[in-house]
Order: sequence, then C-alpha cells, then structure tokens
Amino acid sequence: MSVLPLVFLAVVTALAASATAREDAPRIVALGDSLTSGRGIGKADAYPAVLQRRLEDGGYTYSVAFHRAYEELAARYRIPLVPFVLMNVMTDASLMQSDRAHPNQAGARAIADLIWPLLQPLLKKAE
Repeated sequence: MSVLPLVFLAVVTALAASATAREDAPRIVALGDSLTSGRGIGKADAYPAVLQRRLEDGGYTYSVAFHRAYEELAARYRIPLVPFVLMNVMTDASLMQSDRAHPNQAGARAIADLIWPLLQPLLKKAE
C-alpha cells in the first residue's frame, strides 16, 4: 500500500477530529484545483471566498485559523506539506497545455521537482 493515501487519510481524519476538539463550529474544506483557487477570476471571487462571505453574513463561528489547519497537521504529524503545486507552473505559459488549466510534460516535471525533495526522505529503497 502506498504511503500517500495513508497520509491523506490521516490528514482527513485529523481534520475531522481537530474540528470537533477545537470548537463546535463546522469546518468546510474545499480541496483545491483551479476552480477552488479562482483561476481567471482571482481568489477573492472563487467559490470558497463566496461561501466564506455567506458564512460570515449568516453569523456562523467560522475561523481564519482553519486556513492554517494543513500547516498545523503537517507539524503535528511531522509530515511535509507540499504547497500549491501549480503556483509556479500556471503562471508560465511554457509549462502549460493550450487549455491553460493543465500542465504539459515540462510542467509535470516542474511539479515533480517541487514534490520530490519532500517525498524522497519518506521512502525506503527495495532491498
């Protein structure tokens, strides 16, 4: 079994547990892609920001601390946190396919280059 699904499962489980432990307020997670990040319209107009405004306007106990949940979980479980993998790729047209939503081969290599230094120390070579 791969380590990555286990890490993802641990993160999801820890998120649910930490939401219950910290406060009774609901935690809403919008796992990201270009729609979540507001590609083409900006982060402030992306659907998570619209939902956030609706939560605030409706008087719900939503906290800015939620945005640090991944950093806190990575620190608590001593696992590396990979930042937004498309940050330096999506702004470089030479790394993107013509649809401007998906990386090309060079972009995929750039993403792998970002992840590899964090992933490699977690792996054990086959004997």
